[in-house]
Amino acid sequence: MVGKEEFSNSCTQWTLADGDRLIAYSDGLTEAENIDGTMWGKERLNEFLSRFDGDGPLLDRLKEEILDFTNLAPASDDISMIEIEAGEVKDQQEVA
Repeated sequence: MVGKEEFSNSCTQWTLADGDRLIAYSDGLTEAENIDGTMWGKERLNEFLSRFDGDGPLLDRLKEEILDFTNLAPASDDISMIEIEAGEVKDQQEVA
């Protein structure tokens, strides 16, 4: 939660092409720690994404990667992720 001074109600619209993927995740993903207390971090996430070949669901591989990294370390936060793959546009409507 953030206060009024930090909150922004601006909206950005993105156009996705057929086959593009949108990944949304909670901070628990990048803040996941291994047994030594090292966070997985945004750099590891970006490196993982740059290696992804686009074949099959990304989240299954990402989950495996996080589990391998954290190994037996106790979780300090929950991890929420969602993957959305854009499909062919048949009818387009403007949404307000």
